[in-house]
Amino acid sequence: MKDNAEPKKTVSIEERWLRMATPITILLMLSLIIHGMLVVVAATVIARG
Repeated sequence: MKDNAEPKKTVSIEERWLRMATPITILLMLSLIIHGMLVVVAATVIARG
């Protein structure tokens, strides 16, 4: 039980990093998808024009 009590500090730090990293990765994926959609729209507009 002592071993489980001590690493809680490191686990909490890792959980904080994971909680901070997951929204950043989601935002990056959304930004990539948005940029991809914009590129497709721009390509279709240029092709039509």
